[in-house]
Amino acid sequence: MALAVTVLTAGLIRMGEEPAVVPAGILVLAGTVLLAVIVVLDLQSGDPVVGFGLFADRRFALAALVLGLLNVVLYGLIFVLPSYLQTVLGHSAMVGSAFLLPLLLGAILAGSATEHVVRRHGAIRTCLSSVVALGAGLGAMAWGIGDNLLAGVLIGEFVVGSGAGIGQSTAMALGMDHIPSASRGRGSALLNVLRTFGSVLGVTMIGGVSGLVYLRRLPRLLPGSAVEGDLGTTVAQAFDAADRQPPVLADAIRAAAGTAYADALVWALLMGVAVSMIVGVAGLALGRGCSRGQISEEPQA
Repeated sequence: MALAVTVLTAGLIRMGEEPAVVPAGILVLAGTVLLAVIVVLDLQSGDPVVGFGLFADRRFALAALVLGLLNVVLYGLIFVLPSYLQTVLGHSAMVGSAFLLPLLLGAILAGSATEHVVRRHGAIRTCLSSVVALGAGLGAMAWGIGDNLLAGVLIGEFVVGSGAGIGQSTAMALGMDHIPSASRGRGSALLNVLRTFGSVLGVTMIGGVSGLVYLRRLPRLLPGSAVEGDLGTTVAQAFDAADRQPPVLADAIRAAAGTAYADALVWALLMGVAVSMIVGVAGLALGRGCSRGQISEEPQA
């Protein structure tokens, strides 16, 4: 399992980069095949280690999807936003960190209302609502960055945080709701593993897409520049390189790098919106036929 996740993650990180020894596509394929073998062996085992058979319960599968998506979005944002808030917009580390607080505020406020929402609407609808909130928040952030409106970014952060706050405990409770007592340990461990894997995917997918778009966009904004090959691979390295150039060229490099990174973030966030829509549709299919009486009304810690 460790080898499969490592190989798959390495492939996702290197997508779009020049291959060194093994192309990224082969790494992704190898990691996927290894994971598939692990799943098949675990399902055929009389004493499974992971317990993939738990996905036969649609509520467990829905909870796993939601928990994975939440961590993909949260950890992906935490990975890519600081460079935009600090390097591109020019804020200090303290101010840039303060601009991430809406994520936390939304999670706190929504989390405090989770019990009431679940009692009124049921856990399945609450989980699906959290997915909708994630997609809407990412869309608002993409709009804010695209139009250079910091308010849009902060509003989007708050909405994403609200979705995370209301979805985390509800999805965990939903997933564990009807698991037999003998399998509760496996179920809890599997959900937590999927959350961790979602964190890794969030960094590799959102970070990888933004990095790939940035590297392809920057040369187009600086055609024929003498320093094009010395700008590094990140927006921070480009700004550092600009400090060593004459003032006019330095301003051009900063403007180009900032624009390229903003464009890259918009693409990465829109990809997050698309993934949220896919998870939402899958969640609707999984939740169909599961009435409120078949699920817990209160989330568990």
